[in-house]
Order: sequence, then structure tokens, then C-alpha cells
Amino acid sequence: MEKLLSHRLARLRNLDRISKESGLESLNEVVLFKNSNRVAFSERAQFLSEELKRLSEWLAPRSKDIAETAKRIAIQGAELLAAFHQANDSYFENRPEAIPLLEAIVRIDGSRPSFLIRNGEVDLNSCIAGQWETKLKISGDFLKKAISAVGRVNNGSTHIGSGFLLDRKLLLTNRHVLQSIGLFAGNKWQLYSGANVDFGFEFQCFESRNKIKLKSVVFSGDQLIAACGTPDHGKLDMALIELEGPAPTEHGCLEPGTDPDWGRIGNCIYTIGYPADPGPDLSQIYGQDLLQKLFHSTYSYKRLAPGRIIESIPNIFGRVCHDATTLGGSSGSLITVDSEEYLAAGIHYAGRFQMPAENWSQSLAVLFAETSESKAKPFSYFLNYKQHDLLLQIKNKYGNFS
Repeated sequence: MEKLLSHRLARLRNLDRISKESGLESLNEVVLFKNSNRVAFSERAQFLSEELKRLSEWLAPRSKDIAETAKRIAIQGAELLAAFHQANDSYFENRPEAIPLLEAIVRIDGSRPSFLIRNGEVDLNSCIAGQWETKLKISGDFLKKAISAVGRVNNGSTHIGSGFLLDRKLLLTNRHVLQSIGLFAGNKWQLYSGANVDFGFEFQCFESRNKIKLKSVVFSGDQLIAACGTPDHGKLDMALIELEGPAPTEHGCLEPGTDPDWGRIGNCIYTIGYPADPGPDLSQIYGQDLLQKLFHSTYSYKRLAPGRIIESIPNIFGRVCHDATTLGGSSGSLITVDSEEYLAAGIHYAGRFQMPAENWSQSLAVLFAETSESKAKPFSYFLNYKQHDLLLQIKNKYGNFS
């Protein structure tokens, strides 16, 4: 019990440290992070309490727990923060019930928010935005194309993952997402009849929109991806799927960024996809805390989560680590870079919640920029159904064609 408590406190201190070092403080930098006195703790707790009250009213009637948590933060928050920043672990040993409330305070202060998409735009009122508000207002118009390119991958009506358009009839997603919507047999992929991509599901706006049946697999990594456990980063967790018909012109198509340096530590990125309910098994990992409550009524709706590139423990060329907020269902999410929002920089394929927490993506620049021609011709040319030598290079390096 004591070891578990120490682990949770260490995890929270790391999250709080990341918030301080990221330069993306919540509304009042002095109040929320740089001061460590009782007044600052009280003001921080009051700010978070008021923001949670606002969110609970916006999400009503599904938000009684959030409203109750807001009241508890207003009453107990300053005391918890004081003990936390003074490294007074004995305080929490005697009050283990206080840990979930402390986790809520540290994790929702705006350092790594997750915003709902509504009417094709980031809804800044759907989460505590912190300093990201200014950055997202600047990027807002540039992000619209990227947002429109992202769809929800389903088997029938069941949400499986995310994907994004590289061409009107080509969708990029993960190999492990593909494994849930098709069967590989006889050296060929057979997609299930209900496999589709849907560009809708924007909270309180619309549900299904421009749903398109998935037709065939153009390319995928050739090795089975385990559904759970530690990711094998040596396997290519990527699949390119042909749509039965072209996506409407209102949806953007993204070319991959050709500069692999987007993965430099500290760079600002955005993930766009459809976080899903992690289910009862993974809830033991993610925890039944306030973050879960904030997501609960909006699972499987389109979201944008900002973050930064962080150092990865498995340092593998072409794999880039980030710290944006993700859950199951985010697999296949688009990764785009601040100031280059019109390009697909990477594809999210896995994450780990336990310390050290990190998320992994495949750099498209590293994968596709293997020929000088890549800068002279449109990306769709290189994905022209097995006819170009670049795809043969990918096949030889990573996997088989369908």
C-alpha cells in the first residue's frame, strides 16, 4: 500500500513538473505554478473549482460527480497542494482517500487538455485551456483542414480507432486497428462487411456524417500487433486502406511532412482523433478519477489534444514520443505540428499511462521521404497501388502488400 502511494505521488510530481517546464501555464502563471505559499495554493484550488463548475454545467445532466469534485477542491484543495509541494507523504498515508482529489487538481489544470471538436473547430470551452488558448486561437484556421481529414474507424457502429485522409480514397490508420476490422488469410486481407470510416461524431453537433465503406487494404505492416501489453516498436503499426468511394471535397487530404526534425524534443504537436472508453480492464490503469469523469459523456467523439515531444525510453529511429492526453480509440490519430498544421507529421499508435508516461507515433517523414522525388510530386502518386518503387522499398523494409 505504501509503495503504491509513493508511486502515485511520484507520478503526480512528474506531471506537475512537466506543467512547470512546458511554458504552458494555466491562466495565471504566478498563482498556479511559480509560488508555493498558502495564498497561491488557495487561489489555484479556487480557479480549478470554478472551472469545473463551469464544465459541469456545460455537460449537464451527466456531471454530478464533477460538480461534487469542484466543491471538494474549493474546500480541501489548498491543504492538499501544500502537503504535496512540501513532499509531506505522511499526510497522504494518513488520508489515502485524498489522492484521487489531488490527481484531479494536478491533471486538469490546463497543462495537457483534450478539447472537443464542434462544427469542425476546436471548442476552447470544452476543457480547461490554460495557455493553450492563445496558441490554438492562432492555429485555429490552419487546423480546420487537418480536423476535417480525420475520421472514426468503425466495424458497423462499433468504434475501433481513428484514421485520416491522405487522398480522397486513401485512409491511413494503424495495423492493430485494421486487425479489428478485417482478417488476414491466404496472404490477403479481407475487410469485414461493416468496416467503415465516419467523419462525424462531433459532440452536441451531429453523430454519423459522410460515412464511407472501407474497400480494400493497399498496404500494411506484415507482423501481427498485440492488442495489449508493451508495444513492439520494431513492428510497423500502420495500414493504408482504400475507400469504396471518394470522400467529399469538404474533407481535407494531408501530405506527410518531409522534415524529420519535427520530432525534436520540446516541439509543440496536436493529436486529432476519437478517444474511446478504455473499458473495465484498462480503467484499472487509467483510474476512475476526474479525467475519466470528464471524458465519460463524450467518449468516441472527435477531439484535439495538444502536447509536446518528449524523450522516449525506447529510442528507435522513426518513432517519436509525445505527452498529449490520449485514451484507447486514439490509435490512428493524426499528429500534426504547430505552424505546420497542413501536414501529417505522424500517426499515433500506442501509449502508456504508468510512469514514465508517454505516447508513441510513427514519423511519416522518416517512412516516406526515402526518395528525392517525394518533394517534386504529390503524395498520392507514391501511393498509387503498388506501382511505385517507393512502396516497394517500404515493403522490403517493413511488410507485405495485400
